[in-house]
Formats: sequence, C-alpha cells, structure tokens
Amino acid sequence: MPTLAELLDANALKAVHVQTVAWPSEADVWRVYVGSRPADAFNPSAVANARFSPLRPPPGVGALPVLYGAARLQTAFMEVLLRDAPLPSHGYILSIDRSREVRRVARLRVAAKSSKPLLLADFTALGLRALGLSRAQVVESGPGDYASTQRLAQWLLKARPEIDGIRWMSRQDDQGMAVVFFERTAGRIKLSSEEENSPFTSGPHLETLLDTLKQIGASVRLH
Repeated sequence: MPTLAELLDANALKAVHVQTVAWPSEADVWRVYVGSRPADAFNPSAVANARFSPLRPPPGVGALPVLYGAARLQTAFMEVLLRDAPLPSHGYILSIDRSREVRRVARLRVAAKSSKPLLLADFTALGLRALGLSRAQVVESGPGDYASTQRLAQWLLKARPEIDGIRWMSRQDDQGMAVVFFERTAGRIKLSSEEENSPFTSGPHLETLLDTLKQIGASVRLH
C-alpha cells in the first residue's frame, strides 16, 4: 500500500471523493487547554506539531489558526493528558502537581453564525475509505508521520475551500470523536462558553479522569 506521502506526491487524491458531514446545530466540544489562554482561542502557532496543524496559507502569511476539541471529555483527556501513556498502560501513574497544573477543562458550544451549517470533512474510517485512505495512514499514525497528515490537511484546504474543519475518531479513544476547526472560517463560527477554566484535580471532572484511567489500567497521583 502506498504511503500517504506517496499518494500526495502523485496527486492521487480527488477532491470530489472527500466526504463531508454537517456539524450538528449548537453541538458542544470539550477541550483540555492551557488556562492562561481563552478557552475559545484558535491556536495561531506556526511551531506546534499536531496531526492536522500547523497549516500554512499563501507565502508571507502566518500559520492558519486552528481549534481542536472532542465530543466527550474522556476523549479530550486521552488526547491531551494521556496521549503519552505507555503501552501497555496497566500500572501507569499519572502525576499531577495541583499547585503547578495550568491546564483546565472547557466545554464550548459551536454553531454557525448563518443558516448555512458548518461543513466538516469526514475522516472516519468510512470517509477515509471513500478518499482511498485508511485509518492507519491518517489517524493511527504517530507524531513521526505528522508531516504527511499536515500535508493532507493543507491539500484539503486548497481542494475544498468550503470546508470548515475535519472530524475523525480519536486515535487514543476510538469511541470518541475528535474535531478541528479552521480559523479561516471563524467569521462563520459562533463559539460560546458553556463552561471554562474548570480544574480537573477535583470535582466531577476528576471523577471522569479517574474513570478514564481505570479503563486503561492506570491511576493518578495528586500532590
């Protein structure tokens, strides 16, 4: 099977084969983010190294800001707090210093500002199959392959300029949906905070974290 990079080099992907889904009206996304920044702030970093970013507009323009989220908090925890947990993870202990922990939990409501719904590229297994790709090439690859998945997102921006972002099943939690929104459509996206700057070292969010850790055979040390 050709690699994703080889398919991109050969211009083998067809824009017409990109499957899309409408973002549900006023659906929520969960975020685990650095509390010093607003929960609804798009990340403008050109040096970040994530699956579908940074994205680069025309020369002379900085990186295109993006905003990542997840359909459920457990998925957000797996993508941010536990993405580097060892495999197998049984016996792993997540150490958190309450006095120094700067990450927080937020729940954002995402909606279109107009009657036209937000449109996401469908990078679930079915959507990827239609495009001629697999989860192994796009979603299950690690940081060493991010250069290729970033190129894929860059190709998508050019090939389908009407698309507002991407959805996929999380690599870390295949029961949870992950999503990234593109800032170029920020004029169409309405973000409202249902909850932000919430700690996960106590209260109900700690309970969710503990349940997540239990499912992967791990635990937490709070100090």
